[in-house]
Amino acid sequence: KLTPEELVKKWRASVRTQERQLDRQIRQLETEENKVKKSMQQLAKANDVKSCTVLAKEVVRARKAKNKM
Repeated sequence: KLTPEELVKKWRASVRTQERQLDRQIRQLETEENKVKKSMQQLAKANDVKSCTVLAKEVVRARKAKNKM
């Protein structure tokens, strides 16, 4: 059986790994958001309004997901 100090050490390690995973997911969302923004700009130059609105909604969803994390 583990001592209380060992349990605390194990829990802290677990929390740190989970924090790293969340940070990784947030960074992935940010990079996807930047990619979508660039493609939105290209579509806006080509006057493709429908596709631009769909991508804008995707950006909003990504931001909401990032804020939830």
